Amino acid sequence: MLRRHAYVLVHCRPRRFGKTLNLTMVREWLHKLATPAPGLDPFRGMSALHDDLSVANRETHAVLYLSLKVCKASTWAVNLHGVRDELQKAWVDLRIPA
Repeated sequence: MLRRHAYVLVHCRPRRFGKTLNLTMVREWLHKLATPAPGLDPFRGMSALHDDLSVANRETHAVLYLSLKVCKASTWAVNLHGVRDELQKAWVDLRIPA
């Protein structure tokens, strides 16, 4: 993923295929936290810690994590409001200083 230079990554997989787990791990690896959580490194012992490119990119990106699970309305117009709300929440969660 880091070697592809993509501006946007869309991760589509079938149901029950581990999308949330995979994307949560990517977010935790790449996202720069304003206040890192104390405790043990959840990636301790993983091979990503031995890859120079992965280590160089760790906690250096803003990751917009957006789930559309709550958008279940029957019309696109109503769903669009749900998408906007979720996008706004995700942006606030990034905590990027103005």
